Amino acid sequence: MSWVEIAQTVEGWATLGIFITAFAAALFAFVQVRQNRATARESSAYKIFEDHMMLAFKYPEYSQPDWETIQKDSRIKEQYSWYVGSLLWACDELLSSTPQTESWRNTIRSFIRTHKDFLMSPDFRRDEYSHHSTELRKVIDEVCAKSPGVPN
Repeated sequence: MSWVEIAQTVEGWATLGIFITAFAAALFAFVQVRQNRATARESSAYKIFEDHMMLAFKYPEYSQPDWETIQKDSRIKEQYSWYVGSLLWACDELLSSTPQTESWRNTIRSFIRTHKDFLMSPDFRRDEYSHHSTELRKVIDEVCAKSPGVPN
């Protein structure tokens, strides 16, 4: 084998090595970008949930609602509807952005259970129910299907 043939062989292997290195770097970058997006989305979901918790502190009458009282005043009912909308948005974000742990699902069920009367109302079912993710609608339906005396 001549020096020219050896140089051509080394050149071929070097080109292959550069290609493999470039491919590995691109794959690593792709994975990093994807992980960063997931982390950012999860952080956003936690922030939305935290913002809703601040609403709960600001409006405790909505976080532990008296549905009979709320229904009597259209202004209060409208405010309560927005409050629950904020909660459901936070729950939707948590379901789609966080690891699907039973702990989070139980937390979401607990919040939904508190607003069960509203979530079963014809107004909610007609006007708002379809705006939420399939996953959240399943949780709402699961909680609402339980009878009042049965723990969820």
